[in-house]
Amino acid sequence: MQLSRHKVVIIGAGIAGITAGLELLDRGFLPADIVILEAEDAVGGRAKSVISSDGFLVNPGALWHHDRRGPYYRWLKARYGRHGKVEYQLAPQVGSKRFKNIYDLDDLAGNSAIFAEGRRQYDLRSSGYSRLRRQHLIHQHAHPGKDTTLAALASLDGSHDAWNYSRFKACNWMGLDHEEVSAAEYFKENGADGGLVVMGGTGRIPEQMIREFKARGGAVEMQTRVTVIGQTSGDVQVATSKGKLFVADQAIVTVPVALLKAGAIQFFPKPSNEVQGCLDRFVISQFGKVVVPLSQEFFEQRGIERNHQVDVFEQGPLVYCHAFSAGEPTISIKGGGKFGGSYFAGELENMSSWGRQRFITRILEAVPEFRGFERFLCGEPYVSNWTQSAGGAWSALRLGEVRPKGPIRDGRVVFAGEAFTKTEYGASMMHGAWRSGKDAGTDVATEADDLSDYDVPMREENLVGPWLMAYRRSRAQARLLH
Repeated sequence: MQLSRHKVVIIGAGIAGITAGLELLDRGFLPADIVILEAEDAVGGRAKSVISSDGFLVNPGALWHHDRRGPYYRWLKARYGRHGKVEYQLAPQVGSKRFKNIYDLDDLAGNSAIFAEGRRQYDLRSSGYSRLRRQHLIHQHAHPGKDTTLAALASLDGSHDAWNYSRFKACNWMGLDHEEVSAAEYFKENGADGGLVVMGGTGRIPEQMIREFKARGGAVEMQTRVTVIGQTSGDVQVATSKGKLFVADQAIVTVPVALLKAGAIQFFPKPSNEVQGCLDRFVISQFGKVVVPLSQEFFEQRGIERNHQVDVFEQGPLVYCHAFSAGEPTISIKGGGKFGGSYFAGELENMSSWGRQRFITRILEAVPEFRGFERFLCGEPYVSNWTQSAGGAWSALRLGEVRPKGPIRDGRVVFAGEAFTKTEYGASMMHGAWRSGKDAGTDVATEADDLSDYDVPMREENLVGPWLMAYRRSRAQARLLH
């Protein structure tokens, strides 16, 4: 077995993991002290961009970089802005253009439209939110400390606006049915202050971050799936599916909650009650997205500007359309929650090609600006696979539960990521993942001086324990399967 020794092993090269690595470098760790392990062949996790089989750009997961006025945006601007400390290009294909290519959605506030029965209703969003918010304040006053659902608030209000809005936001913001969504979680989230859409794809941000990490000497091992994490009194040992063992003083785990809940990584000893209790509080959001590629002429003829948003209420299921996203000639249709008794995301992913085309036509033909889109199609629609992916989408709280205040330390292992941060700090969002990764890096750097001597000699015979035996069994089973 090949051994590799470091001070810190970071599992996951999404925004949280890369941020943690950069934070450690900023705090004086040497590049050789840190290694990031990523299971996939690209960084970014649920915030990456892909090129479809027909050659168009797709953001299958996260799109908005929220917290436009907060520390996340300032951190990005300071590092990668034109006058920042580090001037790396965001992507080779844009030449000398840099962070100025991020599109500020606040400049497009007038381009957001809500459609109901084919008519624009600009006031439905604000009316529905105001009504739900008022009922939430009344509920808090009458039942201090007791949570309820968005559906219950809508029922108390009794208006069509509140009911439609609660269903829509539950489906498209939380990825659940409104009878499942925690009102406390929803009204604590801070994503409503506007956001940023990255020209050239969401994935350019984690790609830029990993480019800096590597430029400063940091090591990243791609397609390296972690299978076992074991702790002793003197170190933490991370085994991978490639047969390599990483030994370190500490580890930061930033993999999706769905993987942790499914037991994709074996921990020895088992995670603490605090960590397991935290995992038990979460459900996994159910999102589906289909991206329709169109010619540039389609948008030019209709005068559709970048990042044109349309909410479609009356064609069931409730979906959100994002047209000309980040300047790409596509329309994304995103939905969540339940429709007809089952989760929309699973239904979308399992539709036949014919059924999916009927669904796309029904949604887009309901919007006046999108009618006749079939004449401008430039390829096959791209369909997300969040329900079929082992990592799933992002986290959502069970009713009445509370998120952790930040990353959780369990011995020498720190759990971080979008789930391990306060709701009001951006849980389930990219700036929440960034904050959690930064806090995890700070925690590890602070604890480093209190750990046992880094230079203790390691021999493989010292590593044999129950967890390593389990790892060897899993390797043997994998060989039999192949």
